[in-house]
Amino acid sequence: MIGTGGMADVYQGLDTRLNREVAIKVLRRD
Repeated sequence: MIGTGGMADVYQGLDTRLNREVAIKVLRRD
């Protein structure tokens, strides 16, 4: 996990097509 905010958590991922790191934002249900 990279960080957290008021509405979502942000994770680090890897885009295998572009071969670069990306940020993935996952919205929370609550």
